Amino acid sequence: IQVKQRSEARFASLIDNSSDIVAVLNERLELGYVSPVATRLLGFELDRLEDVDVLRLIHPDDRDTATALITEIQFGARESAELRLHHADGTFRWFDVNGTDLTSDPNIRGLVLNLREVSDRKAAGEMRALSEARFKALVQNSTDLVVVFDPSGSISYASPTVEGATGLSESDILT
Repeated sequence: IQVKQRSEARFASLIDNSSDIVAVLNERLELGYVSPVATRLLGFELDRLEDVDVLRLIHPDDRDTATALITEIQFGARESAELRLHHADGTFRWFDVNGTDLTSDPNIRGLVLNLREVSDRKAAGEMRALSEARFKALVQNSTDLVVVFDPSGSISYASPTVEGATGLSESDILT
């Protein structure tokens, strides 16, 4: 019995100190369990989360995706999706959500969701896309000749002015 208690305590400590949220949805798709890190990542006290309709935590534009994800999980698929969840401060945070159906496991009896906060990664991707769009607009409208080389020394991009100055087509320049 002591071994079992130590094992349970160890598992509880791992979950309590994880950087990801672990949640279990019961058969009524209500939160049966949510790990304590949810308080830090979403700003809600755990007792308030247990009374919340799960779909209301999800950004309205992501609810169809979330519903489809849950349906796929219920049919046995191990699925994932990126969803925005409501934070107590009124903002939305991006999470990569993975789920597994463990309703047949007598110790769980629900859908297990693992939620990893990815807002910083999403913001960095959006900033990179914006930067690339600005660069592209600047280069395509510049009168300067702009050529970009890849690490092997091949031309990976040539501005439209290169074609005009050299008389070579874009396909000739990039080969």
